[in-house]
Amino acid sequence: MKSRKFDITPDIRLLVDIGEANYEVPQAISELIANSMDARKDEQRVKVDVEINDEFISITDNGKGMTEQILAEALRLAAQMDSVTGNTKARKGMYGLGLKAACASLGKHWEIVTRPPQDTNQYSVEIDLSKWLKKQDRKNWEVEVKSEKFSRGEGLIGQLEHGTCIKISNLKENFLMVTAVIEKLGMAYKPHLEVGDEITVNKSPVTPKTFTLVENRRYEIDIEINGHKVTG
Repeated sequence: MKSRKFDITPDIRLLVDIGEANYEVPQAISELIANSMDARKDEQRVKVDVEINDEFISITDNGKGMTEQILAEALRLAAQMDSVTGNTKARKGMYGLGLKAACASLGKHWEIVTRPPQDTNQYSVEIDLSKWLKKQDRKNWEVEVKSEKFSRGEGLIGQLEHGTCIKISNLKENFLMVTAVIEKLGMAYKPHLEVGDEITVNKSPVTPKTFTLVENRRYEIDIEINGHKVTG
């Protein structure tokens, strides 16, 4: 009996194809903010600034940022980030698919800049999916992470002591409903907003979604789902 080994590294087009998932703009932005909430530093309140215009979408947070190694791992498909970061707390994502899928669904050009606390450097990576697909080696998944001296007040993370900014341009959609994004975030992050975390969209604060209970609208529930009975 003979056997041969074959390299089954996915074609680089996979990084583009994951953006074809059925993500709407509010969902994709919400997914990226989930990463910001997971990156909370100690017990600090998370502050996320979202900017949306015809040219780009950016999400900037005051989380604990990423080291050079962690930033590179965050771009690897199916990376188990808890094993990289040493995180033992419950997370909103487990396999690191959210960042790549969300960015790819929003636009073709991504720029990520990040800085951990007390680090004199900031780390950045830039991905242009149009150039990515022009690689001659279809199995070349290498990305270049740049390291440079942090200069307060300059660049995407500006005055932040630590944090991350993700900026997506060459957008798939030119007309973006900012109100729909605000509504989605107010619903998705209602518990966070109620305990002091802050999210702004184009400088306007996102407020927790409120629900109005209507009298005499009580309905009895008695259904069975996958062998489980639900009543109430």
